[in-house]
Amino acid sequence: MRKALLAAAGCLLVGVGGLVVSLPKAGQEMVGLYNRAVTEGTQQEYQVKELSAGITQLELICQQSGMQFVEVRNSSDGIIRLHYLQDPLTEYAVEVTTEGDTAQIIITKQDKQPLLSREMLMQLVYEGMSSQSSLILEVPETVSLVSDEGDGVYLGVDGGVKFANVELIRNYGYLPSENESWRQKYEEAQSEIQQLTWQLEDLQSENDRLQEELMLQPEVTVISPTDNGEVTIEEKENISPSDILQMEMEFSDLRQMFKNWKINMNDYTQSIQTLNEGTTEVRVQQVIQGDRPELEDPIRQLGALINEYNQMDAQVLDAERDYNEGFIDQEQYNSIVQSYEDSMRSLNNEIALDKGALAQQGYYWDSAVLVPNS
Repeated sequence: MRKALLAAAGCLLVGVGGLVVSLPKAGQEMVGLYNRAVTEGTQQEYQVKELSAGITQLELICQQSGMQFVEVRNSSDGIIRLHYLQDPLTEYAVEVTTEGDTAQIIITKQDKQPLLSREMLMQLVYEGMSSQSSLILEVPETVSLVSDEGDGVYLGVDGGVKFANVELIRNYGYLPSENESWRQKYEEAQSEIQQLTWQLEDLQSENDRLQEELMLQPEVTVISPTDNGEVTIEEKENISPSDILQMEMEFSDLRQMFKNWKINMNDYTQSIQTLNEGTTEVRVQQVIQGDRPELEDPIRQLGALINEYNQMDAQVLDAERDYNEGFIDQEQYNSIVQSYEDSMRSLNNEIALDKGALAQQGYYWDSAVLVPNS
């Protein structure tokens, strides 16, 4: 009803121009009505419902079809208040129930059907130009608003307003149910997946472009572990990031074989050292091939750090194997792990810093991509 009358008022005002031309007296009357609305219109007075102190959970329920907008503000004195506006077209009945530190405000909205009058039309025009909210809720910072999507209210929260669950309410407009939360999380996850897919496509395109720019290099050694843990040597003419990443994957295979008792400790430590040295040499050849000889020493230094870390990791894995098989007890296992813990953490931090320094110079260790000099 309210919307229909507002629309009617708008149509009447739009027709003022035509009326001035065709019906001078009627046009002048409409212009006068509009001017009176602008100059003499008055702001409607709010009625206020206050709640007792000590409320920490508050639920608003609006008994109507659709969602009723409620503007949320902070209370200046710590008292919860609902301000509701009665106008010629709408009337609100407000009921409050409390139990301990929880409260409900039940709002019943009733649409009136008044006769159209000059005064009411003038008031509607004025309200249409103002930004008054029909319902304003003031809450202290300690209150949580627990109205869900079935309570018929949408809580509008501007920046700077604070209460216990403000971020959740600001994001949804109400307290979402578990199903609603999962739906939102699913949509966010889908959006993240799409973003990651685009990033992956960009990285693949960039990787393809960089590989096309790589020059052919004399034969280099590529090292691969066999099923029995031995290391074999192959000859390969072209170096690409995928070759290096494949060698890194072979290290993971070796590590898994060691965990499954398919390689003894001595063979494993020798194999990973040989594999690490071979991978480092391939990386060195890659940067030389890319005319970046200044990166050779940093790559060798980082390769040595990684080998040192992997050797310590082998000791911890060996202790884990012995503990799982019952060769050592919990106390012995904890003692071995603790003896390497600080050193491995320090090495890991140093490795991360060195990778970051290489990235700043155009070599991305984890993807084995070298950015050519511009």
